[in-house]
Amino acid sequence: MTREYMKISKGQYLSETEEFKNGTPTNYIIFKKLPGVGATLGECLKYNRNSIIIEPNVPVLEGKRDAKDADGNKVYPDILVVYKTTSTKKISEYLASNIIPKKILSTPEGMEKVKKAIRDSNFNLYKDFFLLFDECDRLIKDVDYRGNILLPMEDFFKFEKKAIISATAIEPSDPRFSQQNFKILEVTPDFDYQKDIELIETNNILFSLKRAINKDGKGKFFIFLNSANLIHILIKRLDIEKESKVFCAHKSVKRLEKAGFENASSRLRDFAKYNFLTSRNFSAVDIQLDEKPDVIMITDTLRRSFTMLDPFTDSVQIIGRFRNGINSATHISNFNEELTYKTPTEALEFIDDSHRCLHHLNVVKELNSFTEGGAITSKQAIEGTQINNFVDKDLTLNQYMVDNFLLEQEIKKKYVFSENLMDAYEETNSFKVKTRKFWFSIDDRDLLHIEKNKRSPEAIEVVAKMLFKACFPSDWQYMKFPDDDLIRKMSPEVTKIFDIIGYFEMKRLRFDFVSMNKKAKKTEEKLKLKDPEMSKEIRGLYTLNDKPTIEEARAEMQTVYTKYGLDKKVKGQDFKKFYDARETTITGNVKAWKITGLKT
Repeated sequence: MTREYMKISKGQYLSETEEFKNGTPTNYIIFKKLPGVGATLGECLKYNRNSIIIEPNVPVLEGKRDAKDADGNKVYPDILVVYKTTSTKKISEYLASNIIPKKILSTPEGMEKVKKAIRDSNFNLYKDFFLLFDECDRLIKDVDYRGNILLPMEDFFKFEKKAIISATAIEPSDPRFSQQNFKILEVTPDFDYQKDIELIETNNILFSLKRAINKDGKGKFFIFLNSANLIHILIKRLDIEKESKVFCAHKSVKRLEKAGFENASSRLRDFAKYNFLTSRNFSAVDIQLDEKPDVIMITDTLRRSFTMLDPFTDSVQIIGRFRNGINSATHISNFNEELTYKTPTEALEFIDDSHRCLHHLNVVKELNSFTEGGAITSKQAIEGTQINNFVDKDLTLNQYMVDNFLLEQEIKKKYVFSENLMDAYEETNSFKVKTRKFWFSIDDRDLLHIEKNKRSPEAIEVVAKMLFKACFPSDWQYMKFPDDDLIRKMSPEVTKIFDIIGYFEMKRLRFDFVSMNKKAKKTEEKLKLKDPEMSKEIRGLYTLNDKPTIEEARAEMQTVYTKYGLDKKVKGQDFKKFYDARETTITGNVKAWKITGLKT
């Protein structure tokens, strides 16, 4: 496709440029380079034409719908926001209203209802509306898990006037763009727009995040991590539940509530000190704050591979969410040398070979020479193939899935070594990168092992070694030892055993949990029996010549044991550890102790 270039100045909106003054130009893929230059603002407020704007996620639409100016007036009073759940009737009522021009903002899933309502109206869908697909990079990035995002593209090319746009656009390989003579328009800032970012290479995400949020305890933190479950784990281990809020999809909100975390929402509002956001909030949404927050992005290649961020798209979009700027930007990531990826040539060969094989399998299936068993087997063979996810119903390759696969390979490559990610950040030209290494004596692989097998000898040995090293911290700058409290919260059972019997006794017992726990209980019992405060209280129960019944004495001692945390059942002769006494009988022939003296 032909490329064209234009400049934009600092603080200038696209609608204020010569190229956009009469509307977003048609049949263009627009690389606007910077978020927040008013692409949707122009279509919603400036241009006197009917428009349909496709936004990738619900939070974007909610943000536009609820946006207010300094006087409390709606910024976009005449728009209609359409979700999957919006009724066709509501859309029809808007189309019949006196609002001119019509400005409809919809998710990809809501577009089917928009189409139906327009077709039932006096409007011509393809002639009377300009169609703009905003944040078009999501077409490629999200299609592997959200196939419905492509629904508008079947109609997109039927519109007389149309464009796709993003600050982080990815050139699609869909041949229909070339067939309709689309051009690429690159919007280049005429000023220095690079943002400072610190890239932290680490072998321990949890401890690195703790260091990052402890550096400044005053402002708000916005932490971007594409896993609600991992977010919850981090919040619990950092003991920041009361100061945190999670912004994620409605389903994830419900899962977090079920897990005991209630401060989660699918809507961006009422921010806390620590704000965690999943991928639905990575792009397009506007976060308006009076202050400049610290932004932290997290990638955990070991626990959640889908947390890998693309510097060219995700990182640029995340930083661009904050319209009043940020205080700092940090990307914390571990790396995995075992990640495998394909070069673009290898990836395309893989898809091509798989696609040809799928056609052969389909030919075999269509022979109709099978009995029931053969028919079922051939169907299972086709449906079980990876390539089946890359094709439409007619077995034609879905080019967006192909582009997604190529992008996935590129992203994985960046997280094999830290140098790859560093190079990628520099290639974006959007960042000034500073790198640091936070290396700890326990790494994420150790933590993973502990999480999955808390009582296994291997996991216990890891925890015991950590606690032992904490007693003798190293001065070596690349072996920073993590907060001892974090380790103790992760594995309280093993920590308790360590505190009682110590590392070398645990090692002698081969880190076997049952053996160590038994030894720890006996040791703890002996130590608590020597507790001077407890001994004093037991010796104060009775005086010389008292005759408490044996049952009464046992019950009184048990109460004191419980008070001092001694998990031991009082036996008959335990009384004589604290008193000189002899057995006797009292009225009713009841067995009792006669106190003859106190033991010291």
